[in-house]
Amino acid sequence: PLTGVIMRDALRQPQEKEAFSLFHMIAHTPDMMTLQLRKKDYEEMFDGYHAHADRLLISKGEKYPSDDILSEIKTASLLMQWIDETPEDTLTGHFGIGPGDIRMLVELSDWLLYSAGEISKVFGLKETEKLLSFLRVRVFYGITEGRLQRVSLRGIGRVRARNLHNAGYKILKDIKVAAVEDLVKIPTIGKTIAEDIKNQVQSQ
Repeated sequence: PLTGVIMRDALRQPQEKEAFSLFHMIAHTPDMMTLQLRKKDYEEMFDGYHAHADRLLISKGEKYPSDDILSEIKTASLLMQWIDETPEDTLTGHFGIGPGDIRMLVELSDWLLYSAGEISKVFGLKETEKLLSFLRVRVFYGITEGRLQRVSLRGIGRVRARNLHNAGYKILKDIKVAAVEDLVKIPTIGKTIAEDIKNQVQSQ
């Protein structure tokens, strides 16, 4: 119930919502796992706090860089880097966590972003609901906004979407006009996957 109240109060705040503030919102709930602070984290997280303080969806009385808030900032920062497609080994080294921690954060974020979307629906916050839906997909796959179309294809996840992008297939139309022989040349895209995604885009 407390998570629901925190989300309700945050989502009803008048300022424009953005990815970082929504990530901080879910990190601010008791149902989210937050990252522990190390001594070397403080300077970076203080900078992160001051860069985003005006847009955090918390009350003015809470807008103080306490250890709890900085831990939430660290968690939101990791999620931002995850959806910007920072390599997993870079994230584990920079934030001092393991791959299993990233998986746990992704799973919890998926659930909490879905819940926030349902709360937005109750209050008629259509734009926020739409943003939360997009963020949920980006967190699930760990992708930039530009790759959303490609992960809508069955069999295409974070790595394959990036490889398609790097090979010049930036929108579904690019895949539609491509030859299977060319798609097969892309790393991690074998003949079966190439034929499958061609069939998918041609049926759309």
